Amino acid sequence: MQKLLLLALLAFASLPVFANSESAPAEKALKTSTPAGWSDDFASAQAHAKKSGKNLVVAFSGSDWCGWCIRLEKEVLSRKSFTTALRSEFIPVYIDLPQDKSRLSSAAQKQNAGVVARYRIERFPAVLIIDAESDVVAQTGYADGGPQKYLELLRKLCKEGKNNPVYRAQKTLRKIPQGNDRAEKLDAVLSTLPLRVQIANTDYVREVLDADLDGSRGFRRKYLYFTDILPLEQSFHAEISRLEKLTEEAVLRHGKPQDKAECAQIAIETIRKNSAQLIFLREQAQKVKSRLSKSAPETVRLNSLLFELNHIIATHLEEERD
Repeated sequence: MQKLLLLALLAFASLPVFANSESAPAEKALKTSTPAGWSDDFASAQAHAKKSGKNLVVAFSGSDWCGWCIRLEKEVLSRKSFTTALRSEFIPVYIDLPQDKSRLSSAAQKQNAGVVARYRIERFPAVLIIDAESDVVAQTGYADGGPQKYLELLRKLCKEGKNNPVYRAQKTLRKIPQGNDRAEKLDAVLSTLPLRVQIANTDYVREVLDADLDGSRGFRRKYLYFTDILPLEQSFHAEISRLEKLTEEAVLRHGKPQDKAECAQIAIETIRKNSAQLIFLREQAQKVKSRLSKSAPETVRLNSLLFELNHIIATHLEEERD
């Protein structure tokens, strides 16, 4: 049984949210994954950026399943006029997450998921402008109008992004020196940033939390997402991977049935027999939610996790008790 079938059965929202993929126009996937003139080697592109001082334009795509990704590639990214102009100002990098991994080079197969995780890409297509120090200057996605208009958009976003207070804060974090007061200085910057930007700077947040393990310095209460919600998200993702593996093993034991309905039933039965951790995670998430303000940005993330848990449990577990 393919992984995608299990993921569909569970409605695993732990995978990236595919922006507009359902309503996107049906387009035939391109024959090659990486467009001509683009690199799929992120590390080499970073090294080039440091030497040249150019910014990277990194396009995150699902080249054989995401309708808007395919459309952006057809209308803009694969156009020679666009790529030529782009390369004179930026370093173009293409990070693809296709269903068919044979579309990727061996290097891309090893690196792409890590790059997606590093930059917390949750919607496809995503196009990031990243500076030579690997900080995000700006982000966009699909935009109509063709190559010239898209290039103008990237130029505009790059100029505006470098004047953005959030970007300047990220650069400030990078420059904070080691020392006894480093945690205080990091906290002074991080605590003013939106949650999404804190998440993009998780390593710095970890430094602050590690400097206040017992909570006596008052840092930990400022970062509830990292202390209370992120561990639940990580446990949920680990549990999904475990259930996926158990289901695949169960299907193999049944001789790899070709009938999708039979595969689905095997998946449901496997999940039901191994549901204790999902139910426990939901209980823990509900306890955390009871301590949060409804308007807190952390609540949005927690509600998303609870939605996923409730959907799986209601669809695949609780119907057994009716």
